[in-house]
Amino acid sequence: MRRIVERIRKNLLKNPQIYFCLFVLLFYITIMFVLRHVFPAAGDIAISQVRWWDYLNEKGFKGISTINQDIGADYTNIWYFIIVLFCKIGLYPTISLEVCIKLMAILGSIISGIAVYFIVKNFTQKESWKPAIAFCITLFSSTLFLDILKTNLPDSLYIAPVLFALLAIIKHKPIIAWFLVGVAMQFKMMAIYILPLFAMLYILEFNKNKAKDILAPLSILPGFILPAIPGWISGLNLYESVFGTIFSRSGDGLSRFGIGGVLFDPNWKWLPTVDSDPKGAVLFGYLMIILIFLVIFAMILNIKNKQKQKIQMGNLLIISPLVMFMFMPAQHEGYFSLAVIFALIISTISFSKRNWVLFGYLSFVHFSFVMNFTFIGMPNNYLIICAIGYLFISILKETKIFDRIKNEKVDYTQI
Repeated sequence: MRRIVERIRKNLLKNPQIYFCLFVLLFYITIMFVLRHVFPAAGDIAISQVRWWDYLNEKGFKGISTINQDIGADYTNIWYFIIVLFCKIGLYPTISLEVCIKLMAILGSIISGIAVYFIVKNFTQKESWKPAIAFCITLFSSTLFLDILKTNLPDSLYIAPVLFALLAIIKHKPIIAWFLVGVAMQFKMMAIYILPLFAMLYILEFNKNKAKDILAPLSILPGFILPAIPGWISGLNLYESVFGTIFSRSGDGLSRFGIGGVLFDPNWKWLPTVDSDPKGAVLFGYLMIILIFLVIFAMILNIKNKQKQKIQMGNLLIISPLVMFMFMPAQHEGYFSLAVIFALIISTISFSKRNWVLFGYLSFVHFSFVMNFTFIGMPNNYLIICAIGYLFISILKETKIFDRIKNEKVDYTQI
């Protein structure tokens, strides 16, 4: 017994960060157990989710190919496959629907925390506490913690592969990175919010890349197909299994969130003559996304200091979900939640006050959206515009053009 205690003591002294993470993880799991029945399934979610789970519990694996047609379900096949697994191993209906959904979210959150741990670890020394701090904060971040409290299918199951894709691109494994983005997109299409960073890295490293790395973006397709295979095996044709639900759920207009909440809000409308034309609004949104990212890419390419250029890639990572949220169709409350996790990663790596303030600010904005709060009566959309503006200016200040303007001499004798 004494030897066991001594061995634990030595390991604790050697790797206190790991033990700290395990302690916080145990604390986290305890809290999740206590909150397992908090915010039970209710309203439309309860009506739809209960029907889906009961249908797949009765029909089994074959039900994956018929659930959309029979009862009007509208999620991708990978979700139905996971529900079938929950039914087959006896979790549902033995335990309640909200607990099953929260178990999914908890698993995704822990995997996401592990990904963040290794991302931060890649930029720090061996004895650093930064990875452990990032892991612990990730579990309790507004993005993942609020995701567990709601009773919809969780965002953490797409966030986890996105974060591992980010880790892979940092480790210079672009084929794996693009593949994981494809996997994440089958869970939820918000995974595309990381693509501007991937595109920027692809441009910067194009001349250095080997042929297989140049073709790496093509691996997004097999990654996208792989999670859809259960639907194909269960009876759907390959096209329906891979793309059917994706196209049926695509939005046809800018919602009350994003820029739609700015342009079309009856109390805050900028121009009285602006009407919510769905097709015109969507075209406007996509054109604005292209324009904004072209400008950001041009600014990053205009930064002469390579180290500063890499730092601004972190700002690109954070700004991407915010811009996408503002201008893509059919956005909802917490769709920009990846920005909070990205801000946490950048804050933990740099440990600068400015970045921690940004992380806190985005956490507050995300919390406000999810909980339907308003800030001094102003739509929360304006808070995101402020964050985009700040990040945009942060990138602009590092460009050669800004340096030239700032250092330009002024002749006051002409006054």
